[in-house]
Amino acid sequence: MPAPGRRLGDLIPAYMRYTAKSEPPDSYHLWSFLAMVASVARRNVWIDMGFGKIYCNVYVVLIGPAGKCRKTTAIKLAKGVVTGIPDVNFSADSTTRQSLSQTLKELETTVTIPTEDGKEYYTHCSMTILSKELSVFLGEKNLDLLAFLTDVYDCPSTWVYRTKNQGEDVLQNVWVSLLGASTPDWLVGALGDSAIGGGFTSRVIFVVEQDVRHKVFRYELTEEERALGEDIRADLGHVALARGPFSMTEGAAELCAAWYEQVDNNPLLKDRRFTGYITRKHMHLLKVAMLISLCESNALVIKEDHIARALDYLDAIEPSMVQAFGYAGRSELAPAIGLIKEYIKMSGSISRPHLLKATALDVTPQNFDIVITTLINTGDISVDSRGGIIYYAWKEDQQ
Repeated sequence: MPAPGRRLGDLIPAYMRYTAKSEPPDSYHLWSFLAMVASVARRNVWIDMGFGKIYCNVYVVLIGPAGKCRKTTAIKLAKGVVTGIPDVNFSADSTTRQSLSQTLKELETTVTIPTEDGKEYYTHCSMTILSKELSVFLGEKNLDLLAFLTDVYDCPSTWVYRTKNQGEDVLQNVWVSLLGASTPDWLVGALGDSAIGGGFTSRVIFVVEQDVRHKVFRYELTEEERALGEDIRADLGHVALARGPFSMTEGAAELCAAWYEQVDNNPLLKDRRFTGYITRKHMHLLKVAMLISLCESNALVIKEDHIARALDYLDAIEPSMVQAFGYAGRSELAPAIGLIKEYIKMSGSISRPHLLKATALDVTPQNFDIVITTLINTGDISVDSRGGIIYYAWKEDQQ
């Protein structure tokens, strides 16, 4: 049963039906849509954690091979359902820290927030960064822009920046969300190895896929599907009217507490590049739960089911997150290790001459032997000799 004023009961399954014929994977559609729900809600809703407020902005980056997973298609479809909704603001495709700050200043909006005593006026600067190729948006190792995105993720109540004339300008109640796309190689090139695992990437939800869910050369929406799209847009217009703090039911709070006790058991903690993400996962969890709640109504209540679904959504994409950066790491040999591991794993067993030839353009003979020794010592591969030829084999227990 739809909430009062709504046409649909839950926007998420409705949007998944709306995009069912398209090629992008389900996960791309889900997370692109959640990012667009955030773009509509802006800084008008939050949950008070005592030590501070958590807002529903998210940094979502779709990762996949170039031209293969239809990342751009997923982003375009999601943006399409928020087109025409007032005060949903998007950044330019290419920008600088200073121009982003200036744009936010120009987007200052004053709204009224219900309070126990009536209403109060509230001014904020809200914007969603939409980038079909994040490496282009970020530029190459643009530490200044990365620092800006890292700082504003927590939605500071006051943000001070210097202008071209060396003066200072002040932004009140900043809110920035992000939906972008990239390939692993380009993302690493844009961020640089030193930034991977740092402050910015710990705030990003990486959604990694390898291929489309099905191939569709051309499709047309039926009248029913077009009507569904309009219903989704209309309900998102109601989301845009939501104002004030979220509350949490007792069941939701208990589920959060029980999960938080076990967070140190997450397998991603074995990869140091994602340690920061796991330490922030409770924030990701609450942000996503708020968005799920908004997809049902403007009641601003987080229920146990919202927490459970948010955990399911996050848990489903985490096993693939390690592929977001390819084999980038602190070691200069990380790409060579990744390449040789993949060759051996795909082959099951491969001769040394064959492996040397296959990797000659990317790995020097000296580094080749260092990598092989490393993989033997880590237990990833075994080595044996047949007819005087050395063979490397992928250990089955590593599958």
